[in-house]
Amino acid sequence: MLQDLETGSSINQQGYTEFPPLRCELCQQVFASPADWVRHIQTSHTEEQLALSNNSAAHASRFRRGGRKRCQICSKTFPSHASMLIHRRTHTGEKPYVCAVCGKVFNVKSNLLRHLRTLHDRIVSPSTVE
Repeated sequence: MLQDLETGSSINQQGYTEFPPLRCELCQQVFASPADWVRHIQTSHTEEQLALSNNSAAHASRFRRGGRKRCQICSKTFPSHASMLIHRRTHTGEKPYVCAVCGKVFNVKSNLLRHLRTLHDRIVSPSTVE
């Protein structure tokens, strides 16, 4: 087993990086891959929980002050203007992200990136998608 000196991760005989297990500090669940850990954090915990667990006074105080954005259509609240805009697309039907391979459209950039990766075997940098 080789060691990547930059990241500290192990590299197996096939040349694939093996990451040390990652633990969610909020619920102590352990994940074998960074992708699984990120997916868990994004789907299982609120931004408020994450901010409070990070002892981030700026983020935590934003929630205590009620700095959330409200959807004018359904009144649901969101931690940021950007997340509210993404939500609003569920009401408007707007799908601004188009697959250059097959033409399928998406309302969220990450869904397009996942589509490209899983259906077309293409890994695209998020910064190259507009």
